[in-house]
Amino acid sequence: MELMQIPDLGPYSDEDHNGFVELVNDVHAEFGYSYDPVLDADLADPRAFYRHIWVARIGESVVGSVALTPAKDGVTTLKRMYLRPQLRG
Repeated sequence: MELMQIPDLGPYSDEDHNGFVELVNDVHAEFGYSYDPVLDADLADPRAFYRHIWVARIGESVVGSVALTPAKDGVTTLKRMYLRPQLRG
């Protein structure tokens, strides 16, 4: 079995934007979905939609993500939890 590089997890930065959008769109396509301007409006400016965003990187490539919405009535929502297929267990 080939050993895989372990991703580094860190906060989302502006440099991650294109990789984050590509990851989301690729995972959607994997399951038969395509970009929807209403449902995916957050992809234009993720920081405007989420309180926290983290990405998993291997080198400069975004290979995973997770985001949390701002709390509303004490509840936050987990969103944009994606991982490249080759890294899933």
